Amino acid sequence: MAHTTLLILCGLPFAGKTTLAKEFEKQGFIRITVDEMNVSLGISFSLEKKISFEEWSYAYREYYKRIRQLLKQGKSVICDGVAFMKREREELRQIAKNYHVQTHVVYVQTPMPVARKRWIDNKKTKERQDIREDDFRHIMQYFQTPIEDESTLTYNEMNDQKRWVAQVIKTL
Repeated sequence: MAHTTLLILCGLPFAGKTTLAKEFEKQGFIRITVDEMNVSLGISFSLEKKISFEEWSYAYREYYKRIRQLLKQGKSVICDGVAFMKREREELRQIAKNYHVQTHVVYVQTPMPVARKRWIDNKKTKERQDIREDDFRHIMQYFQTPIEDESTLTYNEMNDQKRWVAQVIKTL
């Protein structure tokens, strides 16, 4: 990887974003998530208790602050989150621009029925943190697929993950 890079993961809940992000992490990227930021800040999450607007705002301020710190240090970062709206991706892109860092959106393309099935299956297996039904439906309803002008790299499960990540890193 020749240049400091900010990769912005984008995809539906249960699309496989974290699995892909961890592969980039193995290749030297710093993986950062809002969910882990919530935990480190002591913001509790449960299916019964919704995170307040104030808590989300605080978590995102700290998330963006951490990204700025890492980019300033010349570290390449992968933002492991849903980034389901273009304005969120644009905010991250602006942060990178301020540090003269190249940015790409990594769209983890997963059909809605597949994401929904994984979400339902996860309720039984509890392999990962669950999300509230109203949050899941909100993301499904308002998801904005990245467009060409966002410098999008599209990943789908037909790709060999390790090979795909290695190819992407070669082009950065």
